Amino acid sequence: MLRHTLMGLILAAGMLLQSGCGGGGTQTGTLVQNVSIIVANYLVLDLASGDVEARSDVPNLATSSEYRRTKMVFKAISAGANGIGQAPGSFSAQADESPGTANVRKYYIAVFEMTQAQWQVLAGTTPWTLVNPTSVVGGIINSPEAPAFDIRQASVTQTLASASSRLGVVLDLPTDDQWEYACRAGGAGIFCWGSSRSDLVARTYAQVGETAAGATGPLIVGSLSPNGYGLFDMHGNVWEMTKSGTMRGGSWSDTLTQARSANKVTLDPQLAHALVGMRLVLVP
Repeated sequence: MLRHTLMGLILAAGMLLQSGCGGGGTQTGTLVQNVSIIVANYLVLDLASGDVEARSDVPNLATSSEYRRTKMVFKAISAGANGIGQAPGSFSAQADESPGTANVRKYYIAVFEMTQAQWQVLAGTTPWTLVNPTSVVGGIINSPEAPAFDIRQASVTQTLASASSRLGVVLDLPTDDQWEYACRAGGAGIFCWGSSRSDLVARTYAQVGETAAGATGPLIVGSLSPNGYGLFDMHGNVWEMTKSGTMRGGSWSDTLTQARSANKVTLDPQLAHALVGMRLVLVP
């Protein structure tokens, strides 16, 4: 479907470019922009205006605060198939993790977890400030570039629907398959880096209980190394809710076992939790 749409846009743009006159400039520009968005490696969304910029690369991603505050960067995940789940009898495998295959169409997923600043732009609320620090082992962190948390999935769904209508784009939570496909980044290991359970290896990618000694909350998003698809904090930091009604990836206060790529925990949509945040997908 996407390939046919892309080819249609390219052919239409080419025909208009060849015709060149009769007020076709605006139509041509729109079609070329649409083609650019569909084939881009990255999409950068301005959360206030809804403007979407197609990029081949985002060289200042690690250093620019705007990508953690007023804009959101989405990485293209190509259509394909990859194994999901975990073999019975392997490290901490659960009954609902039977091996299978995720077949996905191309989609765009945020490189960072939703930050507190970004949620404020979209929703205008600060639910994490209402959490009693003593109710969370180790405490919490309130920082514009730290993950947003303590938000009910029902509220997230409502906010994203409103924001999508206002901005003219489609923002959503990833499905279980989309999340695990992106997390694994083409790999077959227990984690995005493979199957090593070494703390030394894990701390390169994940803020979890074994690597977050003395932590008082999640890290600023993007503080650690990304996975093979260029996505940060897929393991640890905060659990990430999915459209499928689960939460994935573990948190800074949970063990590495909970952060396994295949692990999924059912999430009550009316429950707000200090260890649960989100990562968005964008449908251009």
